[in-house]
Amino acid sequence: MAAARLSQKLCMRFHDPERFEKYCIAKRRTYLRQLAGRPNPRGFFDLWRGEFELTSRRFQIGGVSESETSEVARGLRWLLLSDLYAFARRSIPDLPPAPQTVLENLTGGLHQIRRARSMLITGEDGAGKEQLACLLHTLSGRPGALVRIHAGELGRNPKASAKQLLPERGSVFLRDIEDMAPDAQEELLTFLNGEARRRDLLFFASTQARSWDLASVHGIRRELLIRVSQTEIRLPGIATREKDLLRLAEDVTYDTVRLEGRRVADLRLEADSLATEWQSDRGIPAPQDYDFVSESLSYVLWREKTSIASRALTALPLIAVPAEGSFRAIARVVRGFLEESPSGSADQDRHNQPAESVEKRATGARIPTSWTRREVLQAYYKALLLEEDGDLDRVAARAGQKTAEIAQELSDLKILPNPEPMTETPRKKSPSLGISSHPAKPGS
Repeated sequence: MAAARLSQKLCMRFHDPERFEKYCIAKRRTYLRQLAGRPNPRGFFDLWRGEFELTSRRFQIGGVSESETSEVARGLRWLLLSDLYAFARRSIPDLPPAPQTVLENLTGGLHQIRRARSMLITGEDGAGKEQLACLLHTLSGRPGALVRIHAGELGRNPKASAKQLLPERGSVFLRDIEDMAPDAQEELLTFLNGEARRRDLLFFASTQARSWDLASVHGIRRELLIRVSQTEIRLPGIATREKDLLRLAEDVTYDTVRLEGRRVADLRLEADSLATEWQSDRGIPAPQDYDFVSESLSYVLWREKTSIASRALTALPLIAVPAEGSFRAIARVVRGFLEESPSGSADQDRHNQPAESVEKRATGARIPTSWTRREVLQAYYKALLLEEDGDLDRVAARAGQKTAEIAQELSDLKILPNPEPMTETPRKKSPSLGISSHPAKPGS
Protein backbone atom coordinates (compact mmCIF):
# COMPACT_ATOMS: atom_id res chain seq x y z
CA MET A 1 0.00 0.00 0.00
CA ALA A 2 2.82 2.39 0.90
CA ALA A 3 4.55 1.59 -2.38
CA ALA A 4 1.34 2.33 -4.27
CA ARG A 5 0.98 5.72 -2.54
CA LEU A 6 4.60 6.55 -3.33
CA SER A 7 4.04 5.58 -6.96
CA GLN A 8 1.04 7.89 -7.12
CA LYS A 9 3.12 10.77 -5.75
CA LEU A 10 5.77 10.22 -8.43
CA CYS A 11 3.14 10.08 -11.17
CA MET A 12 2.46 13.41 -12.88
CA ARG A 13 -1.04 13.84 -14.29
CA PHE A 14 -2.24 16.05 -17.13
CA HIS A 15 -5.86 16.53 -18.13
CA ASP A 16 -5.27 16.22 -21.87
CA PRO A 17 -2.44 15.92 -24.43
CA GLU A 18 -2.67 19.61 -25.34
CA ARG A 19 -2.00 20.71 -21.76
CA PHE A 20 0.90 18.27 -21.49
CA GLU A 21 2.47 19.60 -24.70
CA LYS A 22 2.09 23.20 -23.52
CA TYR A 23 3.77 22.28 -20.23
CA CYS A 24 6.74 20.66 -22.00
CA ILE A 25 7.23 23.44 -24.54
CA ALA A 26 6.94 26.17 -21.89
CA LYS A 27 9.61 24.50 -19.74
CA ARG A 28 11.84 24.07 -22.77
CA ARG A 29 11.42 27.70 -23.75
CA THR A 30 12.41 28.71 -20.24
CA TYR A 31 15.73 26.90 -20.15
CA LEU A 32 16.66 27.71 -23.76
CA ARG A 33 16.16 31.40 -23.06
CA GLN A 34 18.06 31.19 -19.81
CA LEU A 35 20.93 29.59 -21.68
CA ALA A 36 20.87 32.40 -24.25
CA GLY A 37 20.74 35.12 -21.59
CA ARG A 38 23.29 33.60 -19.24
CA PRO A 39 25.59 31.22 -21.11
CA ASN A 40 25.91 28.76 -18.25
CA PRO A 41 26.10 25.16 -19.52
CA ARG A 42 25.77 23.73 -16.01
CA GLY A 43 22.54 25.62 -15.41
CA PHE A 44 21.26 24.53 -18.81
CA PHE A 45 22.00 20.92 -17.96
CA ASP A 46 20.33 21.13 -14.55
CA LEU A 47 17.10 22.33 -16.15
CA TRP A 48 17.43 19.82 -18.97
CA ARG A 49 17.98 16.97 -16.51
CA GLY A 50 14.85 17.81 -14.53
CA GLU A 51 12.66 17.49 -17.62
CA PHE A 52 14.62 14.50 -18.92
CA GLU A 53 13.93 12.55 -15.73
CA LEU A 54 10.22 13.05 -16.36
CA THR A 55 10.49 10.84 -19.43
CA SER A 56 11.86 8.01 -17.29
CA ARG A 57 9.10 8.22 -14.68
CA ARG A 58 5.42 7.50 -14.81
CA PHE A 59 3.03 10.19 -15.92
CA GLN A 60 -0.57 10.09 -17.10
CA ILE A 61 -2.43 12.07 -19.74
CA GLY A 62 -6.21 12.16 -19.72
CA GLY A 63 -7.77 10.26 -22.61
CA VAL A 64 -4.46 8.64 -23.65
CA SER A 65 -3.74 4.92 -23.17
CA GLU A 66 -0.60 3.65 -21.46
CA SER A 67 1.00 2.55 -24.75
CA GLU A 68 0.29 5.95 -26.32
CA THR A 69 1.76 7.64 -23.25
CA SER A 70 4.97 5.70 -23.85
CA GLU A 71 5.07 7.09 -27.38
CA VAL A 72 4.67 10.61 -26.00
CA ALA A 73 7.49 9.99 -23.50
CA ARG A 74 9.77 8.78 -26.29
CA GLY A 75 9.06 11.89 -28.34
CA LEU A 76 9.78 14.14 -25.36
CA ARG A 77 13.04 12.28 -24.77
CA TRP A 78 14.05 13.03 -28.36
CA LEU A 79 13.24 16.72 -27.93
CA LEU A 80 15.48 16.99 -24.89
CA LEU A 81 18.27 14.93 -26.44
CA SER A 82 18.17 17.02 -29.61
CA ASP A 83 18.67 20.14 -27.47
CA LEU A 84 21.56 18.52 -25.59
CA TYR A 85 23.29 17.30 -28.74
CA ALA A 86 22.69 20.56 -30.61
CA PHE A 87 24.44 22.36 -27.77
CA ALA A 88 27.34 19.88 -27.63
CA ARG A 89 27.75 19.71 -31.41
CA ARG A 90 28.53 23.40 -31.62
CA SER A 91 32.05 22.48 -30.54
CA ILE A 92 32.05 18.71 -31.30
CA PRO A 93 30.17 18.21 -34.59
CA ASP A 94 30.80 14.46 -34.83
CA LEU A 95 29.24 13.59 -31.46
CA PRO A 96 26.96 10.53 -31.94
CA PRO A 97 23.95 9.63 -29.73
CA ALA A 98 25.09 8.33 -26.36
CA PRO A 99 23.95 5.13 -24.62
CA GLN A 100 21.77 5.52 -21.56
CA THR A 101 24.72 4.59 -19.34
CA VAL A 102 26.56 7.72 -20.52
CA LEU A 103 23.55 9.97 -19.89
CA GLU A 104 23.17 8.53 -16.39
CA ASN A 105 26.78 9.41 -15.55
CA LEU A 106 26.67 13.03 -16.70
CA THR A 107 25.44 14.37 -13.36
CA GLY A 108 28.05 12.56 -11.28
CA GLY A 109 30.78 13.32 -13.80
CA LEU A 110 30.06 17.05 -13.74
CA HIS A 111 30.17 16.99 -9.95
CA GLN A 112 33.52 15.15 -9.92
CA ILE A 113 35.35 17.40 -12.36
CA ARG A 114 34.52 20.58 -10.47
CA ARG A 115 37.78 20.21 -8.59
CA ALA A 116 39.57 17.26 -10.20
CA ARG A 117 41.97 17.93 -13.06
CA SER A 118 41.75 14.43 -14.54
CA MET A 119 39.30 11.55 -14.91
CA LEU A 120 39.73 7.90 -15.85
CA ILE A 121 36.78 6.40 -17.77
CA THR A 122 36.72 2.60 -17.96
CA GLY A 123 34.49 0.34 -20.02
CA GLU A 124 34.45 -2.12 -22.88
CA ASP A 125 34.96 -1.05 -26.49
CA GLY A 126 31.97 0.97 -27.67
CA ALA A 127 30.58 1.66 -24.19
CA GLY A 128 30.58 5.42 -24.80
CA LYS A 129 33.77 6.53 -23.03
CA GLU A 130 34.64 9.17 -25.60
CA GLN A 131 31.05 10.42 -25.75
CA LEU A 132 31.05 10.88 -21.98
CA ALA A 133 34.26 12.90 -22.17
CA CYS A 134 32.85 15.06 -24.97
CA LEU A 135 29.64 15.82 -23.08
CA LEU A 136 31.46 16.52 -19.81
CA HIS A 137 33.85 18.90 -21.58
CA THR A 138 30.96 20.79 -23.18
CA LEU A 139 28.63 20.91 -20.18
CA SER A 140 31.36 21.92 -17.77
CA GLY A 141 31.90 25.08 -19.81
CA ARG A 142 35.59 24.38 -20.28
CA PRO A 143 37.44 27.09 -22.25
CA GLY A 144 39.17 25.89 -25.37
CA ALA A 145 38.70 22.77 -27.46
CA LEU A 146 38.69 19.05 -26.68
CA VAL A 147 41.75 17.39 -28.22
CA ARG A 148 41.30 13.65 -28.79
CA ILE A 149 44.39 11.47 -29.15
CA HIS A 150 44.91 7.72 -29.22
CA ALA A 151 47.40 7.02 -26.45
CA GLY A 152 49.23 4.54 -28.67
CA GLU A 153 50.20 7.37 -31.03
CA LEU A 154 52.06 9.34 -28.36
CA GLY A 155 55.81 9.08 -28.72
CA ARG A 156 55.74 7.63 -32.24
CA ASN A 157 56.67 10.91 -33.92
CA PRO A 158 59.78 12.42 -32.29
CA LYS A 159 58.99 15.77 -33.95
CA ALA A 160 55.58 15.99 -32.24
CA SER A 161 56.02 15.98 -28.48
CA ALA A 162 53.20 16.22 -25.95
CA LYS A 163 54.13 19.87 -25.47
CA GLN A 164 53.45 20.52 -29.15
CA LEU A 165 50.38 18.30 -29.51
CA LEU A 166 48.40 19.57 -26.53
CA PRO A 167 46.70 22.99 -26.37
CA GLU A 168 47.25 25.82 -23.93
CA ARG A 169 43.76 25.36 -22.47
CA GLY A 170 40.80 23.05 -22.87
CA SER A 171 40.51 19.30 -22.40
CA VAL A 172 42.49 16.29 -23.58
CA PHE A 173 41.04 12.83 -24.23
CA LEU A 174 43.59 9.99 -24.24
CA ARG A 175 41.94 6.92 -25.71
CA ASP A 176 43.08 3.44 -24.58
CA ILE A 177 45.80 4.51 -22.18
CA GLU A 178 46.87 0.88 -21.81
CA ASP A 179 48.39 1.11 -25.33
CA MET A 180 50.85 3.85 -24.35
CA ALA A 181 54.49 2.92 -24.87
CA PRO A 182 56.99 3.29 -21.98
CA ASP A 183 58.85 6.16 -23.69
CA ALA A 184 55.56 7.99 -24.28
CA GLN A 185 54.64 7.53 -20.61
CA GLU A 186 57.90 9.13 -19.56
CA GLU A 187 57.37 12.03 -21.96
CA LEU A 188 53.77 12.61 -20.84
CA LEU A 189 54.71 12.43 -17.17
CA THR A 190 57.47 14.99 -17.73
CA PHE A 191 54.96 17.26 -19.46
CA LEU A 192 52.41 16.88 -16.65
CA ASN A 193 55.00 17.68 -14.00
CA GLY A 194 56.33 20.67 -15.92
CA GLU A 195 54.76 22.56 -18.81
CA ALA A 196 51.21 21.34 -18.08
CA ARG A 197 51.22 23.19 -14.73
CA ARG A 198 51.22 26.46 -16.67
CA ARG A 199 48.30 25.41 -18.88
CA ASP A 200 44.60 25.16 -18.16
CA LEU A 201 44.00 21.52 -19.11
CA LEU A 202 41.55 18.85 -17.98
CA PHE A 203 42.61 15.28 -18.82
CA PHE A 204 40.27 12.42 -19.67
CA ALA A 205 41.87 8.99 -20.06
CA SER A 206 39.97 5.91 -21.19
CA THR A 207 40.75 2.23 -20.95
CA GLN A 208 39.12 -1.05 -21.87
CA ALA A 209 41.07 -2.74 -19.11
CA ARG A 210 40.22 -2.84 -15.44
CA SER A 211 41.76 0.15 -13.70
CA TRP A 212 43.56 -2.02 -11.15
CA ASP A 213 45.24 -3.96 -13.99
CA LEU A 214 46.74 -0.93 -15.71
CA ALA A 215 49.91 -0.92 -13.62
CA SER A 216 50.38 -4.61 -12.87
CA VAL A 217 49.29 -6.08 -16.22
CA HIS A 218 49.71 -3.32 -18.81
CA GLY A 219 52.81 -1.65 -17.42
CA ILE A 220 51.41 1.86 -16.95
CA ARG A 221 53.56 3.80 -14.50
CA ARG A 222 51.84 4.40 -11.16
CA GLU A 223 52.97 8.04 -11.08
CA LEU A 224 51.22 8.59 -14.41
CA LEU A 225 48.06 6.81 -13.25
CA ILE A 226 47.88 9.06 -10.21
CA ARG A 227 48.05 12.13 -12.44
CA VAL A 228 45.42 11.03 -14.99
CA SER A 229 42.95 9.31 -12.67
CA GLN A 230 42.12 11.65 -9.81
CA THR A 231 38.54 10.43 -10.23
CA GLU A 232 37.03 7.46 -12.07
CA ILE A 233 33.80 6.51 -13.83
CA ARG A 234 33.08 2.93 -14.87
CA LEU A 235 30.64 2.41 -17.73
CA PRO A 236 28.82 -0.95 -17.75
CA GLY A 237 29.01 -3.18 -20.79
CA ILE A 238 26.35 -4.29 -23.19
CA ALA A 239 25.87 -7.65 -21.48
CA THR A 240 24.55 -6.00 -18.32
CA ARG A 241 22.35 -3.39 -20.00
CA GLU A 242 20.38 -5.27 -22.65
CA LYS A 243 17.25 -3.17 -22.03
CA ASP A 244 19.14 -0.04 -23.10
CA LEU A 245 19.65 -1.40 -26.62
CA LEU A 246 16.13 -0.54 -27.69
CA ARG A 247 16.41 2.98 -26.31
CA LEU A 248 19.73 3.53 -28.10
CA ALA A 249 18.28 2.13 -31.33
CA GLU A 250 15.37 4.55 -31.05
CA ASP A 251 17.68 7.51 -30.38
CA VAL A 252 19.92 6.59 -33.32
CA THR A 253 16.85 6.28 -35.55
CA TYR A 254 15.72 9.78 -34.62
CA ASP A 255 19.23 11.19 -35.05
CA THR A 256 19.58 9.59 -38.49
CA VAL A 257 16.36 11.06 -39.90
CA ARG A 258 16.91 13.72 -42.54
CA LEU A 259 14.25 15.94 -44.09
CA GLU A 260 14.01 16.78 -47.77
CA GLY A 261 14.49 20.37 -48.85
CA ARG A 262 10.89 21.05 -49.86
CA ARG A 263 9.57 19.92 -46.51
CA VAL A 264 12.13 22.02 -44.63
CA ALA A 265 10.98 25.10 -46.54
CA ASP A 266 7.37 24.49 -45.45
CA LEU A 267 8.46 23.97 -41.86
CA ARG A 268 10.44 27.19 -41.90
CA LEU A 269 7.31 29.11 -42.85
CA GLU A 270 5.47 27.44 -39.98
CA ALA A 271 8.34 28.31 -37.64
CA ASP A 272 8.24 31.97 -38.72
CA SER A 273 4.55 32.15 -37.84
CA LEU A 274 5.12 30.42 -34.51
CA ALA A 275 8.06 32.72 -33.70
CA THR A 276 5.82 35.76 -34.15
CA GLU A 277 3.32 34.24 -31.72
CA TRP A 278 6.00 33.41 -29.15
CA GLN A 279 7.59 36.82 -29.45
CA SER A 280 4.31 38.46 -28.42
CA ASP A 281 4.05 36.18 -25.37
CA ARG A 282 5.30 38.12 -22.36
CA GLY A 283 4.87 35.19 -20.01
CA ILE A 284 8.38 33.86 -20.67
CA PRO A 285 10.95 36.69 -20.86
CA ALA A 286 13.65 36.46 -23.50
CA PRO A 287 17.01 38.25 -23.72
CA GLN A 288 17.37 41.21 -26.02
CA ASP A 289 17.91 40.22 -29.68
CA TYR A 290 16.84 36.65 -28.89
CA ASP A 291 16.47 34.39 -31.95
CA PHE A 292 12.82 33.31 -31.75
CA VAL A 293 12.93 31.74 -35.22
CA SER A 294 15.72 29.30 -34.30
CA GLU A 295 13.81 28.22 -31.20
CA SER A 296 10.54 27.68 -33.06
CA LEU A 297 12.30 26.00 -36.00
CA SER A 298 13.98 23.48 -33.70
CA TYR A 299 10.54 22.69 -32.26
CA VAL A 300 8.78 22.11 -35.61
CA LEU A 301 11.74 20.10 -36.91
CA TRP A 302 11.58 17.90 -33.81
CA ARG A 303 7.87 17.32 -34.36
CA GLU A 304 8.45 16.34 -38.00
CA LYS A 305 11.44 14.11 -37.28
CA THR A 306 9.56 12.38 -34.46
CA SER A 307 6.79 11.43 -36.87
CA ILE A 308 9.26 10.05 -39.43
CA ALA A 309 11.37 8.21 -36.84
CA SER A 310 8.29 6.56 -35.33
CA ARG A 311 7.33 5.24 -38.76
CA ALA A 312 10.88 4.07 -39.39
CA LEU A 313 10.84 2.11 -36.14
CA THR A 314 7.86 0.18 -37.48
CA ALA A 315 10.24 -1.26 -40.07
CA LEU A 316 12.80 -2.03 -37.38
CA PRO A 317 10.99 -4.84 -35.58
CA LEU A 318 13.86 -6.57 -33.83
CA ILE A 319 17.01 -5.34 -32.18
CA ALA A 320 18.98 -8.41 -31.25
CA VAL A 321 21.64 -8.65 -28.57
CA PRO A 322 24.86 -9.63 -30.39
CA ALA A 323 26.96 -12.45 -29.03
CA GLU A 324 29.97 -10.15 -29.34
CA GLY A 325 29.74 -6.42 -29.81
CA SER A 326 28.99 -3.14 -28.13
CA PHE A 327 26.60 -0.21 -28.00
CA ARG A 328 28.58 1.32 -30.85
CA ALA A 329 28.09 -1.81 -32.97
CA ILE A 330 24.33 -1.66 -32.37
CA ALA A 331 24.27 1.98 -33.48
CA ARG A 332 26.05 1.09 -36.72
CA VAL A 333 23.67 -1.76 -37.43
CA VAL A 334 20.65 0.48 -36.95
CA ARG A 335 22.07 3.19 -39.19
CA GLY A 336 22.94 0.68 -41.89
CA PHE A 337 19.47 -0.82 -41.77
CA LEU A 338 17.78 2.58 -41.98
CA GLU A 339 19.92 3.63 -44.94
CA GLU A 340 18.89 0.50 -46.82
CA SER A 341 15.25 0.64 -45.74
CA PRO A 342 12.89 2.92 -47.70
CA SER A 343 11.11 3.79 -44.45
CA GLY A 344 14.23 5.58 -43.21
CA SER A 345 13.95 8.20 -45.95
CA ALA A 346 12.17 11.51 -45.66
CA ASP A 347 10.74 11.19 -49.17
CA GLN A 348 7.15 12.39 -49.09
CA ASP A 349 5.92 9.66 -51.44
CA ARG A 350 7.24 7.00 -49.09
CA HIS A 351 5.50 8.67 -46.17
CA ASN A 352 2.20 8.21 -47.95
CA GLN A 353 2.63 4.49 -48.54
CA PRO A 354 -0.19 2.37 -47.13
CA ALA A 355 0.29 0.56 -43.84
CA GLU A 356 0.30 -2.81 -45.64
CA SER A 357 3.60 -2.03 -47.40
CA VAL A 358 5.20 -0.90 -44.14
CA GLU A 359 4.06 -4.08 -42.41
CA LYS A 360 5.37 -6.17 -45.28
CA ARG A 361 8.80 -4.60 -44.94
CA ALA A 362 8.73 -5.04 -41.19
CA THR A 363 8.07 -8.75 -41.37
CA GLY A 364 10.73 -9.34 -44.01
CA ALA A 365 13.67 -7.44 -42.50
CA ARG A 366 15.90 -8.49 -39.66
CA ILE A 367 19.00 -7.07 -38.10
CA PRO A 368 21.93 -9.53 -37.84
CA THR A 369 21.47 -11.45 -34.62
CA SER A 370 25.06 -12.39 -33.91
CA TRP A 371 28.24 -10.47 -34.65
CA THR A 372 31.72 -11.87 -34.25
CA ARG A 373 34.59 -9.51 -33.59
CA ARG A 374 35.67 -9.89 -37.23
CA GLU A 375 32.22 -8.87 -38.49
CA VAL A 376 32.13 -5.85 -36.21
CA LEU A 377 35.55 -4.74 -37.48
CA GLN A 378 34.49 -5.24 -41.08
CA ALA A 379 31.38 -3.11 -40.59
CA TYR A 380 33.43 -0.46 -38.78
CA TYR A 381 36.12 -0.10 -41.45
CA LYS A 382 33.62 -0.23 -44.30
CA ALA A 383 31.73 2.63 -42.69
CA LEU A 384 34.93 4.66 -42.25
CA LEU A 385 36.02 4.02 -45.84
CA LEU A 386 32.66 5.15 -47.15
CA GLU A 387 32.68 8.29 -45.02
CA GLU A 388 36.24 9.17 -46.09
CA ASP A 389 35.86 8.16 -49.77
CA GLY A 390 38.52 5.49 -49.44
CA ASP A 391 41.21 7.84 -48.06
CA LEU A 392 43.39 5.48 -45.97
CA ASP A 393 45.24 8.31 -44.25
CA ARG A 394 41.99 9.80 -42.90
CA VAL A 395 40.67 6.35 -41.97
CA ALA A 396 43.91 5.65 -40.09
CA ALA A 397 43.65 8.98 -38.25
CA ARG A 398 40.08 8.29 -37.16
CA ALA A 399 40.92 4.73 -36.11
CA GLY A 400 43.99 5.90 -34.16
CA GLN A 401 46.44 3.78 -36.14
CA LYS A 402 49.16 4.18 -38.73
CA THR A 403 48.25 4.01 -42.42
CA ALA A 404 50.41 0.91 -42.97
CA GLU A 405 48.72 -0.86 -40.05
CA ILE A 406 45.27 -0.02 -41.40
CA ALA A 407 46.20 -1.26 -44.86
CA GLN A 408 47.41 -4.56 -43.39
CA GLU A 409 44.26 -4.92 -41.24
CA LEU A 410 42.00 -4.25 -44.22
CA SER A 411 43.90 -6.88 -46.16
CA ASP A 412 43.48 -9.41 -43.33
CA LEU A 413 39.74 -8.61 -43.22
CA LYS A 414 39.54 -8.95 -47.02
CA ILE A 415 38.32 -5.37 -47.46
CA LEU A 416 39.39 -3.39 -50.51
CA PRO A 417 40.33 0.26 -49.79
CA ASN A 418 37.76 1.46 -52.30
CA PRO A 419 34.45 3.00 -51.24
CA GLU A 420 32.59 1.82 -54.33
CA PRO A 421 32.11 -1.90 -53.50
CA MET A 422 31.51 -1.31 -49.80
CA THR A 423 28.16 -3.03 -49.49
CA GLU A 424 27.06 -5.27 -46.68
CA THR A 425 26.82 -8.93 -47.53
CA PRO A 426 23.77 -10.77 -46.21
CA ARG A 427 24.38 -12.40 -42.86
CA LYS A 428 22.76 -15.57 -41.76
CA LYS A 429 20.39 -15.31 -38.86
CA SER A 430 20.93 -17.08 -35.60
CA PRO A 431 18.68 -17.23 -32.55
CA SER A 432 19.36 -14.68 -29.84
CA LEU A 433 17.57 -12.59 -27.28
CA GLY A 434 15.52 -10.00 -29.18
CA ILE A 435 14.08 -6.70 -28.02
CA SER A 436 11.09 -5.64 -30.07
CA SER A 437 10.59 -1.97 -30.87
CA HIS A 438 6.82 -2.44 -30.95
CA PRO A 439 4.41 -5.05 -29.58
CA ALA A 440 4.92 -8.42 -31.22
CA LYS A 441 2.08 -9.98 -33.16
CA PRO A 442 0.34 -13.01 -31.73
CA GLY A 443 2.14 -16.11 -32.78
CA SER A 444 5.23 -14.26 -33.93
